[in-house]
Amino acid sequence: MKTGRGGKLNKSEAVQVRFDPILKMAAELAAGKERRTLSSFVEWAVEQAVKRTLVARDEAGNPISAFQVANECWHHEDSRRLYVLAKCYSDLLTIRERKISEAINWTDQFVKGLGDDADFVKFILISRAWDDFCRYADDHLSLEDVIIGLRNARALMDKDGTLTDADPVIDLDLSKKESP
Repeated sequence: MKTGRGGKLNKSEAVQVRFDPILKMAAELAAGKERRTLSSFVEWAVEQAVKRTLVARDEAGNPISAFQVANECWHHEDSRRLYVLAKCYSDLLTIRERKISEAINWTDQFVKGLGDDADFVKFILISRAWDDFCRYADDHLSLEDVIIGLRNARALMDKDGTLTDADPVIDLDLSKKESP
């Protein structure tokens, strides 16, 4: 295993890749020359490519690489990773991720008036509703059903995220707005 930031071990993820036979042969030759396995060589080559590939610009107009975006947005939870990517680099989202982000934006309706506790409660709601957000993005659940699930999850929490039997009053007239 390879060590990453903070000295903790990062578990590698397996990725299945198809190569043109000539490209595969070339990669094997290059890997041999570098005294690497083909897998190690491919990982190294991809790392070099994502560090060179520019995908965004910062506020000052400086280019940002795919590697920099990934480092900035990385979190072990998919929900938090997508949340940060959507907030900082929304133009990099796939269509599916945009749909998930649209559903996530509805959580704002359930944390209004919580002040300093709003972000904490919002992340609990996002975590609890993540599967519903994904099902919505895959067209297996309606947005209305997602919002009902959020309302039910929020109804079971008090303002600091603790489970409770309280039922907050939340105006969910979907005809008033399409999305937050």
